[in-house]
Amino acid sequence: MRWHMFCVGSRGDVEPFVALGRALVDQGHHVRIAAFEPHRALVQSHGLELATLGPLPGGFAGPRRSPPFVGLAGRALFWGLVRGVLEDYLPRFAELAEGADALVYSGLAFPVHHLAERLDVPTVSVALVPHVPTRSFVDPFFAGHPLADVPAFRRLTSHVERGLMLGLCAGPVERWRSSLGLSPVPRGGWLAHRERMVTHELMAYSELLLPRPADWPEKVVVTGFWHHDARVRDDAHDDVDEFLERGRAPILVGFGSMSPGTTAARFRAVLGAAADLGERVLVIAPCGPVDLEGIARRVGLSSRSFLRVDELPYAWVLPRVALAVHHG
Repeated sequence: MRWHMFCVGSRGDVEPFVALGRALVDQGHHVRIAAFEPHRALVQSHGLELATLGPLPGGFAGPRRSPPFVGLAGRALFWGLVRGVLEDYLPRFAELAEGADALVYSGLAFPVHHLAERLDVPTVSVALVPHVPTRSFVDPFFAGHPLADVPAFRRLTSHVERGLMLGLCAGPVERWRSSLGLSPVPRGGWLAHRERMVTHELMAYSELLLPRPADWPEKVVVTGFWHHDARVRDDAHDDVDEFLERGRAPILVGFGSMSPGTTAARFRAVLGAAADLGERVLVIAPCGPVDLEGIARRVGLSSRSFLRVDELPYAWVLPRVALAVHHG
């Protein structure tokens, strides 16, 4: 089978798709992963085909983003921003789906299920964090709400998240459907259309962390985590090897794709604490508006006790460090 996968996101989103793609290739399938250009080395180092979506887009994270992307206002803001960039990617989605026997997509590639209707192929959605309505827990983007312990409210929050995703983005998606020769989705029918077109929803995490709720439909499957070979490192960071060999195991610090403005203070706190304790620090963070090397110097970390790299496979580096400080 020809599996075409659409993964819109940062490295943490793409790595599980690489693991799934590699497993499918090992079973004789053909896999193409559509992802942003910075992930080319990661995808190709595992023998998979990358179909580029271009550079990573900016604009979703800023130094003074307000409100944050949580709660009703935050989610409306987030999906409003997504709406603004969708039309740049939708034609590329259609182009890359041609010839597929099955489509697999991550959360931010949600319009892909419309291509399943056009191509008449099965479509599988993948989530690393659950947004399926349930009475068992609140949607993660509404955690901390005063009503989070009320079962009916818990279920409502995931409906709200899906409703904002589909409703606020309906304009560009409807125009795209028209260009594909598809009939309009009835007003208010976006959720029902998605439920009809998505064949399975895979939750790529472990039930040891979050048991599967009894009220999820059968097509929602909790699979466990997807890991590729931890011995493989898709980079040539000789400086990392030298740093690790230079002294005792360092503290690993990485805040993923959190916005630079929210991480500067956290980096100052963590690097300062490490310096006070005489610990070495390895930071995974791309170059950006936060001058991490400058922060390290100001808190007293020397070049022998501090190293920053753009990215590393966590599965490779975690066994080599003493402690990980991360964004959860």
